[in-house]
Amino acid sequence: MTLAAAEKKVVPHLLLSPGDIHPVVLVVGDPFRTEILAKHADGGYKELKFNREYRTFNATHKGMPLTICSHGIGGPGAAICFEELIQCGAKVIIRLGTCGSLHPKRIGQGDVVITTGAIREDGCTQYLVPPGFPAISDIDVVYKLREVSKSLVYEYGKVMCGLTYTSGAFYPGPTKGDNLPLAAASGALTVEMETSCLLTIASIRGIRAGGLAAVDGSPFEWGEGNYDPTGVKVTQAKEYMFKIGLDTAAALTKEEVWKSD
Repeated sequence: MTLAAAEKKVVPHLLLSPGDIHPVVLVVGDPFRTEILAKHADGGYKELKFNREYRTFNATHKGMPLTICSHGIGGPGAAICFEELIQCGAKVIIRLGTCGSLHPKRIGQGDVVITTGAIREDGCTQYLVPPGFPAISDIDVVYKLREVSKSLVYEYGKVMCGLTYTSGAFYPGPTKGDNLPLAAASGALTVEMETSCLLTIASIRGIRAGGLAAVDGSPFEWGEGNYDPTGVKVTQAKEYMFKIGLDTAAALTKEEVWKSD
């Protein structure tokens, strides 16, 4: 081993080094979903590392290189992933996830929501930025996600844009999730657990970020069985989401959007 190789920086959780990954990165929660997503890329893929909940692949789609990585469940662990991806060279990070509907009468299983911004109750970013700091998606990323979604046929649900409520808890405590009705009444469309961390860290570190999520139910109707993350409608929505994510990543790579500022 050369001295340069011995001194090469390796981030402690992803176990990657600067230069190992590509500028545009798609992130998902489940480490086993990374391989599923990588197999959807039309130009092949290669696994880089798998440590804890963090699993990373490089792939090629529409002739463009991209990276796929898992961040696990919840804000603090996901924040580690995002920070280390940026240290390794990520310039655009797009989250592909699942979410719960805060308006179950009009947003249901199988629908897909492109995130424009997030309410920060993630259990992490309050330690990074002031209380009023906004978590906003990059406008070019949102535009491209929306443009690509319109170019793909999807017959199993709706596609919309809006705010998500990022929560640090999945199961409610004694308050029974009383903040969810307030978030819904304030205009949030969905709830999930990581997006506000991504958007906040992207802002702090000067990269672009955004995301979209497939609706798998509603926390307001769990008692009625409205939660089916592996059901037919949700599986179809995930497939559609993967196509949007891969096509968007390829387009942003080709356009080199991170060099436009």
